[in-house]
Amino acid sequence: MSSDGEFKKSNYFELTNNAKENLGEKLIQQNQFMLHPDTVTILPIKLDSHLKYLGVVASYRDLDNSQWQLVLLKQKKKWYQFGKHYFYVNVGKNKLTQLSKSEMKDLLKEYKERHPDDKKIKENGKTRKYGNDLSKGVFREEK
Repeated sequence: MSSDGEFKKSNYFELTNNAKENLGEKLIQQNQFMLHPDTVTILPIKLDSHLKYLGVVASYRDLDNSQWQLVLLKQKKKWYQFGKHYFYVNVGKNKLTQLSKSEMKDLLKEYKERHPDDKKIKENGKTRKYGNDLSKGVFREEK
């Protein structure tokens, strides 16, 4: 998104059913993914260069008592940053949260203990699929 105001004001159904209509020209790009409980999903997304904010919406049974919406502000790259960058979001039982690198690594270690046959995750909490360790966050949570 180019700005976050309309996204924050919109309700769940306005964002999931009519995002383009409700956000208008502020919506630069839209992607939709289905995630399942107790899984690790790496979503490679090519981001538009004009994008300033990333809005995340999750479906919960009890929307009134859930934090279903998260807005992340794109950070400027440092001179030494190149290649792929990542951000970490945990879709919890009733809450979306952004995670730090160390929090994500800890969650991946716990996940690997529960799912030892999942070849995407190493025992140390790093991923195998992309060769990167998911260490660079490009977005931070907007307060």
